[in-house]
Amino acid sequence: MSEPFRVQLSALRHLLQHIPDSLTLPQQSEAVYPFAHYSIDQDWLEKIESEGGVVNRDLELAFADRIVQKDTLERLITFHERGPSLEGVIDVIEKYWDSHPNDPLAKWVE
Repeated sequence: MSEPFRVQLSALRHLLQHIPDSLTLPQQSEAVYPFAHYSIDQDWLEKIESEGGVVNRDLELAFADRIVQKDTLERLITFHERGPSLEGVIDVIEKYWDSHPNDPLAKWVE
């Protein structure tokens, strides 16, 4: 993993850990985001044949309501809660980026 990407991940982790208390901190069993105890869906792995591709799919599903600003092409994501279920996304990206650096995971950090 390149140093600039590692710095971006670290900055994103910091931001996710400091989301305002006005957002819900759910019990783990009620969390919207699946990243605290994430594992690859084996059925999707058979279909896609790429762990990074499955992770990318799961990120797309989790953050499906993201908005692309047409004038700048920036992607904005609205978070619905805070806490370990969301913060775990960084661990997931790190894990699968290290083993599959050519998969499309960097776009979720940039």
